[in-house]
Amino acid sequence: MSLDRESEHPDPDHAVEEYKVACDFMRQYALLRFLYLTLLTGTTGSLVTALGSPYVREAYLPASAIKVGGLAMVLAFLAMELRAARFWRHMRDRAGAIAVHLGFAPFPTSPRFGPASTGGAAVAVYVVMATGWLLSLLFGASG
Repeated sequence: MSLDRESEHPDPDHAVEEYKVACDFMRQYALLRFLYLTLLTGTTGSLVTALGSPYVREAYLPASAIKVGGLAMVLAFLAMELRAARFWRHMRDRAGAIAVHLGFAPFPTSPRFGPASTGGAAVAVYVVMATGWLLSLLFGASG
């Protein structure tokens, strides 16, 4: 495809194809964001279970190491979420511009991280989890 990437107006011969590709990427990244949350909650559950097991703490890792790992994991997932959200917004904007060019209704936009947006809700979950790990590390019992 030869598309003028700097222009808001796509090559007319490829506009429909670019629109389909942009929509496919938006679906993929929307799904990926929810998979991040699923993987994060499952892994967090495993770490909390390990914290409750004296055998794991004595035989493998002290509680402080598990807590540091939990905090690092949440921060890594937050970074991935922010990157995916940025890419998703870019694709939404591009698909919206193409939609207008094709005579379709543009995609609705929402605040970047408003509490009612998906991104805002996801970031809130990450912040709450990171705060929990940090408080646990600072004030929790060590093992």
